Amino acid sequence: MENSAPQDIAVLVHGLWMNGSEMQLLAMRLRKLGYQTLFFRYRSVHVPVSQSSHELWLYLQHHFAANMKQAPEGKVHLVCHSLGGMVALDMLHRHPEARIGRMVALGTPFRGNIAAKKIAQWSWGRMALGKSMQHALGGGGFTRVPEGREIGILAGDRSLWGAGRSLWGIGEANDGNVAVSETYLDGAKAHRTLPVIHMGLLFSEEALQLIHHFLQSGRFP
Repeated sequence: MENSAPQDIAVLVHGLWMNGSEMQLLAMRLRKLGYQTLFFRYRSVHVPVSQSSHELWLYLQHHFAANMKQAPEGKVHLVCHSLGGMVALDMLHRHPEARIGRMVALGTPFRGNIAAKKIAQWSWGRMALGKSMQHALGGGGFTRVPEGREIGILAGDRSLWGAGRSLWGIGEANDGNVAVSETYLDGAKAHRTLPVIHMGLLFSEEALQLIHHFLQSGRFP
């Protein structure tokens, strides 16, 4: 497949407890494929997803004002890991006018996360998860694709504890943190499961090629 047009931009959105540094290798590989890359950083624990999604909207608005004049034909795509997919999806629901090309979500528990719910049974767990549980990891509101949007989903089914098991006792195919069944989204264009752990989705060469293919064509090969 040919590389993307140089003006295409991939905005990377990190997951819970992260700051985007774990996505640097993915960003470097995307740049080699011809994309510009940007990082949206948010406070995954201290503010709810709804506030982070608003901040993402403001970030994109600022980006358009600063850069779209230089690349009027370019597309701005979203590449999101874990909780970041919920932030991006919420933004797309709230802002149908957003000038976004396509979105790929990596290991995002759109239907809520049983591991987080189990952790939240403990006081230290509730503190560690913070406001990420509100209408997000705790479940609710993230089960469908907004009309007119193209979203592809990658999930992992390998855990450090063995396929089908996790430290949190998920008890079904999972990536160690997120069950494959939690990653489905009504109306998604494509869904693919890879033999990797949760963080491995960011480092997998196969995942990279699938991301690239979807951003360019709206499907997985």
